[in-house]
Parts: sequence; C-alpha cells; structure tokens
Amino acid sequence: MTPRLHPRVLLVEGNDELRALPELLERAGIPWPRGSEPVHIKELNGVENILATGLIEAEAKASGLVSLGVLVDADGDLANRWSSRPCSSR
Repeated sequence: MTPRLHPRVLLVEGNDELRALPELLERAGIPWPRGSEPVHIKELNGVENILATGLIEAEAKASGLVSLGVLVDADGDLANRWSSRPCSSR
C-alpha cells in the first residue's frame, strides 16, 4: 500500500466546497499556504459517493492518517441517509 500523502484529509461533496473552504479559512485567519496546505481536500462529486458503503472506513484505515473529516451541503435529509449506511463506524 502506498503511504498517505497527507495526514489530514477532508472529504467534500463537490467542487464548491473544494474551492470555498480554503478561502473561508484564510478569511478566518487560518493560513492556507499553497504547497503545504493544513489538510488535503478530496472532492467526491456528491454526498452519495461520500456515504457509499466502505468509503469512509477505507479512508479512515489508510496508512498515515491522523484525522479525517466529512463536509457536505445542508440540503436534504442527511441524518436519515447517514443512519441508513450499513457500516460499523457509526
């Protein structure tokens, strides 16, 4: 298995979060230096892909991971979708 490139990963729903999050953090006074970003943002093209069976578990078990976050839009009934996920990490 290839070692993880970044110890902190944030899974995001779409390109909007991918682009907006660094800007928001910089406005809040959190530096976002290009080339040494504080977290790797991984865009997954939809909440369905983030909640797909096994994806979060696989990311969490990746070599070298220190922290894993998930960021999705507030639209829809995410609580219901999350609770219906067949996984052991709830």
